[in-house]
Amino acid sequence: MLKKSTVILLCLTSSLSNSAQAASQDECAIWLCLPSGFPSGCSGAYSAMKNRVKKFKPPLPSFSSCAIDGSSSGMLSKDGRAAEIHHGQSWVKGTTCQRVGGDNRRYRPSGCTGSGYYAEVYSDGKQMGETYYFMP
Repeated sequence: MLKKSTVILLCLTSSLSNSAQAASQDECAIWLCLPSGFPSGCSGAYSAMKNRVKKFKPPLPSFSSCAIDGSSSGMLSKDGRAAEIHHGQSWVKGTTCQRVGGDNRRYRPSGCTGSGYYAEVYSDGKQMGETYYFMP
């Protein structure tokens, strides 16, 4: 019996060669690469994700644009802004780094050093891999 992750991988791999779908091969590969932190072999997917964000699109295309049958198959993504704390040591989802008052040295949340983004992949409500944080 195939594991669910294997079935998802097979579905995505098969759909990547289907030129009739709306998303590009590299964009569809984001679904595979993001949950594992963009390991070796995922540079095209990483570039595609950053290009999507630069064009004010979500980091991942809709799963249905990558699936053979056009269904979402229980796959979802969540994304948004995040504040970087102490140059990437940690992150706070759902906010950006903001200067407090007129003091150039105080920021909220405390210790933030920049604003970036986060993205997550879910299969049937369960998060796949870790939350991925990145700077544009």
